[in-house]
Amino acid sequence: MGVCWIIIMHTILCFIVSSYHISNGSPFPVLCCTLVSVLSQVYPITAVFLFVVTSYASANAYQTILWDLNVLKNQPMDKEHYDRLISLKKHHVLVCETIDHINNCFGWILGISLLFHFVSIITSSFYLFGNERGREALLEQMDISFFISQILHILLICYPPDLIQEKADAVLKELIQMQIEMREPHKSLTNAFALQADHFFPEVTAVYFYPISGKIIPKIMGTTLTYFIILYQFHSSEKQ
Repeated sequence: MGVCWIIIMHTILCFIVSSYHISNGSPFPVLCCTLVSVLSQVYPITAVFLFVVTSYASANAYQTILWDLNVLKNQPMDKEHYDRLISLKKHHVLVCETIDHINNCFGWILGISLLFHFVSIITSSFYLFGNERGREALLEQMDISFFISQILHILLICYPPDLIQEKADAVLKELIQMQIEMREPHKSLTNAFALQADHFFPEVTAVYFYPISGKIIPKIMGTTLTYFIILYQFHSSEKQ
């Protein structure tokens, strides 16, 4: 459903861009290059959408483990309780492996997408706030839409990793609390489970170059402001 929405959205965008260039009598090569640039975004945006879906699935898997642990807290510590803990421990390993697969599968596209959105925010902010007014209303609206879309894409990429870590941290805290109240051999198994959850704490990265989370958003904002000031000063000196 989401992939279909992406295709429909870009089809509408192609129609708007084509109408604008045709009405202004743009050369055919310019029209072709513009359409190709719009359609080329379908692949990375689809990849980001699939990353978000798999990340939410992983966060829900951690949430399921947390719910099961809360249920086990109120059950007698018998053999069934012990077997259920072993099952949850194995389930946790599968979730950690899923996070590794997410990094291996989407790491490159996430790194490139963040770089693209970062540069796009710098350039679009300069066109919106650093240039003189008086442009066509359609171009102004397209620039505003593009600027907002880049911010939304960065938020879309950075929020799911934070959600995964939030759920994983809740599981770890629950295990630490449970091992205090348990007897052997359940205590040793819960302690091993907690060590596993701490050692394999999930982290989504851009091909292991840097972690992806909401913490990079203030850095992007600060760097964007810095480059905006540099471009604005350079543009002002050129006019003088």
